[in-house]
Amino acid sequence: MGLPNVGRCKSCLPGRYNDETAIVNEDECKLCGVGRYNDKEGLAIPDGRDGIYCTACNAGSIQPDLGSKECLECSPGQSQEKAGDVQCLSCLAGKYQHLFGKAECNDCMTGFYGTEIGREDCDMCPKGWYQDELGLEICEGCPLGCRLNLFF
Repeated sequence: MGLPNVGRCKSCLPGRYNDETAIVNEDECKLCGVGRYNDKEGLAIPDGRDGIYCTACNAGSIQPDLGSKECLECSPGQSQEKAGDVQCLSCLAGKYQHLFGKAECNDCMTGFYGTEIGREDCDMCPKGWYQDELGLEICEGCPLGCRLNLFF
């Protein structure tokens, strides 16, 4: 006949933490909140930065689910400026982002434009049209009596 309550303590799995003593079951380990993760077993103390268990996802990444052991990078055409958030945002018209996991979208350069949201790049102004400002949605045609002066 075995002895009661003899065994080893087991660590809470990644994505979970424990801030109480004498828990018995794995489901008593608490889940990391949305926008946060824990990639280690046995988390028992706050992450130190904000006194909250589990680490906030960095800007440019998100975690919409509870109990995660990692964050998800925002896709090209998206960004996320705030750490610990749950949703990436599409780049606005006139902006773009061609890389994964970025906190901000970039303005379309002069000579380029972007009419849609969520762009990975901007379009070059058509021949005879120009754009001399950053981050705009349209190009302009030269007015009557003028021509486009190219700087090549």
